[in-house]
Amino acid sequence: MSEITFQKVLDALDREIKWAFETRAQAESQSAVNYWSGYYSGLKRALELLLKLQHLK
Repeated sequence: MSEITFQKVLDALDREIKWAFETRAQAESQSAVNYWSGYYSGLKRALELLLKLQHLK
């Protein structure tokens, strides 16, 4: 993966993580909180794996 592509993916994940965090904070029901918490956790895990992959290069 080129450095430019990698940075674009990081930027997109960062935006999505921030959005999911804000959405989770505004959720009105417990099921919505649970949904957004899972979504947020999955995005964070994807970011961690991507950074680990980049570090191994």
